Amino acid sequence: MKLHTKILILSLLATSVLTLVSLGIAWRVLGNGFDSLERASFRQTADHLTEELADITGSMNSKCLDWANWDDTYDYAQRPNTEYEHDNLTAHSLQNLEVHHIIIQDQSGRIVNSVSCESDEANDTPVPTPEPVAALCSRPEPCLVPLAEGAQRLGMVVLSDGRFMLFVSHPILTSKQAGPSHGTITFARYVDRRTLECFRQALGQRVTFTAVRDLPAPIENEWIAQSLSAFRSGSSDPVVNLVDDSCAILYMVIPGYAGQPEVVARIVHERPVHAQWHASIRYVLTSVILVSACIWLLFTGFLNLLVTRRIHSMRSSIERILHGSDLSTRVPVSGTDEISALSSEFNRMLGRLERSHAAIISARNQASRAERAKVEFLANMSHEIRTPMTAILGYTDMLLDPSSNREESLEHLQTIRRNSEHLLGIINDVLDLTKIETDGMEVEMTPVCLWQIIGEVVATTRVRAAEKGISIDVEYVFPLPQQIDSDPLRLRQILQNLIGNAVKFTESGGVRVIVRCDPEPTRERLIRIEVADTGIGMPQEELTTLFQPFTQADTSTTRRFGGTGLGLAVCRRLVTLLGGEITVESQPGEGTSFVFTIDPGDLTGIPTVDDLREIGSAQSVEDDSGQAETCDDDAETEVAPATNDSAPPASEQPQIRILLAEDGPDNQRLIAFVLRKAGFDVSLAENGAQAYEMALAAEADSSPYDLILMDMQMPILDGYCATSKLRRHGYAGPIIALTAHAMSGDRERCITAGCTDYATKPINREQLIQRVRDAVSHDAPVGSTSHSKSP
Repeated sequence: MKLHTKILILSLLATSVLTLVSLGIAWRVLGNGFDSLERASFRQTADHLTEELADITGSMNSKCLDWANWDDTYDYAQRPNTEYEHDNLTAHSLQNLEVHHIIIQDQSGRIVNSVSCESDEANDTPVPTPEPVAALCSRPEPCLVPLAEGAQRLGMVVLSDGRFMLFVSHPILTSKQAGPSHGTITFARYVDRRTLECFRQALGQRVTFTAVRDLPAPIENEWIAQSLSAFRSGSSDPVVNLVDDSCAILYMVIPGYAGQPEVVARIVHERPVHAQWHASIRYVLTSVILVSACIWLLFTGFLNLLVTRRIHSMRSSIERILHGSDLSTRVPVSGTDEISALSSEFNRMLGRLERSHAAIISARNQASRAERAKVEFLANMSHEIRTPMTAILGYTDMLLDPSSNREESLEHLQTIRRNSEHLLGIINDVLDLTKIETDGMEVEMTPVCLWQIIGEVVATTRVRAAEKGISIDVEYVFPLPQQIDSDPLRLRQILQNLIGNAVKFTESGGVRVIVRCDPEPTRERLIRIEVADTGIGMPQEELTTLFQPFTQADTSTTRRFGGTGLGLAVCRRLVTLLGGEITVESQPGEGTSFVFTIDPGDLTGIPTVDDLREIGSAQSVEDDSGQAETCDDDAETEVAPATNDSAPPASEQPQIRILLAEDGPDNQRLIAFVLRKAGFDVSLAENGAQAYEMALAAEADSSPYDLILMDMQMPILDGYCATSKLRRHGYAGPIIALTAHAMSGDRERCITAGCTDYATKPINREQLIQRVRDAVSHDAPVGSTSHSKSP
C-alpha cells in the first residue's frame, strides 16, 4: 500500500473519529441542555396548574374570609333569621361569589344552613345542598368541622358521586376578628367542565383528575405510584412519563383536607422541546459531517502538498541517484521543517558517501599501487637475496675444490663473509622496519661525539666512492656542540643509508655532507645534516612515495643499482624517533639532497666547537661515573670497535659446562666449535625432549650444566615447551634462547616461557661468548637482548 493511500485512510479514520467525538459531545451537551429545558417546561406546566388552583382557591378564600368576619354572619350563626338568608343566601349571591355551595355550621359542627347552585347559569332560586356535599360533615375524617380562631382550611375533595370540589373554610368571627367563634363558614366550587377548560387554556395542556381513593391497591400505574411516593417524600416536582417523542404525561398530587393526598392530576403534555432537540441534532449532525468532510479534504490536500508530494519528489531524486549512480546529485530542499531537515541530512549523507566513495577509490588505487610495490619489492628482495646467496654458494663450492690453494681459499672466505654481511644487512632492514611499524623499536639516548660518527660512516663508504671515482666531502657549519644526546647506533644507521644511497646513485661528481646546528625561534636547537649528491636525481611525482616501504623511484633502478626499497622508510622512522624530520629535494639529472634533523637534547653548559682545527684535536669528556670518552682525532678515520678476543686462554678459565639444544647439524658444529674454542665444555641435544632429559639427569647426578643454550624451533619438543617444563620441574639454571625469530614480540615470548636471556641467529662469536660468561657469573640482566648486525 502506498504512503498516499495510507495517509488518506488514516486521515479518514481520524476525521471519522473526530466526527464521532464531536457528535458525542454535541449529543451530550445539547441533550443535557434540551433535557433541562424540557424538564423546566414540565415543571413550569405543573407550576401553572398549582398557580391556577391557587388563584381559584385564593379568590374563594378572600371572599370566604370576608363573610366569616362579617358581623351579620356572626349574628346569623348564633341566631339564624330569614332576612339574612333572603338577602345573602341566594343563587344570585352564589353566582356573584363564583361558588357552588355555602355551608354555615355552628360551634358544634351542626349545619345551620347550606345553599347550593349546581350550575353557573342565572337562577334566583337556590337548590338544597346535595347529599354528597352534606355528607362531607359525616366522613370518618370530616373536613367540614368547626375551626378554632385564626385557623383555616382549603383543598380539593372528591365527593361520593365522583365529582371533584374545591373548598375553603374559616371560623366565623366579628368584623374585628374577635371571638368567640360562632361556627364555620365554607365556600365550595366544583371542578367542572368550565374549570377544566380554564386549566387547559392556562396550561395549554389537557388536565384530568383521579381520586386517590379510587385507585386500586396496590397501584398498578407505576407513574401514579411514583408521584404519590414523591409527594410523601416532600417533593413538589411532577413525575414525568415520556410516552413517545411527541407526548409526555405529568403526574402531580393535589392535597385534600388535613394535607393528605386526595387527587392525582394527570396532564397530557406535548413535547415541542424534544422535537426541537431532534431538529437541532439533525442540524448539528449535518453540520459536523460537512465540516469534517471539509476538514478532511483540506487536511489531505495540505498533507499531500506538504508531505506526500515532497516525499515523492525525494523518492524520485533517490531513484535517479540509484539508477544514475551519480552521488553528486542532491535532493531539493525547501523550507525548514522535518522533511527539509531529512532532505538536508540525506544530502549530507550523499556528501559523505561521495567522499567515502572517493576515498575508497583512492584507497583502492593506493592498494593497487601498494600491491604493485610489494610485488616489485618481492622481486627486488628475490634479486637482492639471491645475488649474495649465489656468491655464498658458489664460493662455498670453490672452497670444497681440493685444488684451491691457501690464498685462493682465503679470498673465497672473504667473499663469502662480505656477501653474508650484505645478506644480513637486508634482513636487518626488514626487521628494523617491522619493529618500527609495531612500536617495538627503542632508542637509547647517550652522549655521543657527532663528528666521530660521521667520520666513521664516511670512512666506511670512501672505498666504494673511490672505486667509482667520486669524492665524499664533509662540511661543518660552526658553531657546533662538542657532544649531543642521541642514539649512536640509530644515527649511524641513518647516515649509512643516506650516504650509501648517495654514493650508489652518483656516477660522476661527488657527495657532500653538511652539518650545522640551527637555532629556531620557536623551538629548541636542532642538529641539521644534509647529504647532497650529483647523481641521477628524481622527478617531483616520485618524491611523494619515496619514504614508503617497498618503494623505489622505479623498477629500473633496482636492476641498475640494486636495493630493497626499505632504507629510506627505515631512515624516516628512525629520524622521527630521534626527535626530528627528514625532507628531500631532487631534480632529474642534477642530483638529490636529503636533509634531516635530530634533537641534540639539552645543550645547556655544553661547550661548542668553533673551528675545524678543534675537531682535529682529541676532546675528552668526563661522564657521570668518572670514566672518559675520547673523540677520534681524525673525523674521517674509521675507529674499529674493540673485541673480546683478549679473553684468557682456556686453560686459565674455569671449566663451564654448557648444554646446547640445536637440531641443525651445521649449527651444532658451528656453535659447539665456537664455544669449545673459548674453553667451554659443550654437550649436544638434538631436540627439546632430549635437552629436558639431559638437564634433569645431570642435575640428579649432582653435576648440573652451568648454562643451557636452547634453540626455540626443534622437532619432537620445541624450545618453548622444553623451557617451560624445566621451570615447572624446578630447574633454576640460566637458559639462553637461540632463535632466528627476531620479530616484535619474539623476545617477550621467550622470556615468558622461562628463558633467562635472548639471542638471535646468526650468532656473533664475541657477543655469544661474553653473554655466556655473563649469564654464568649472573652479571647479565634477565631479559636483555642480543641482536647482531654482523656475523
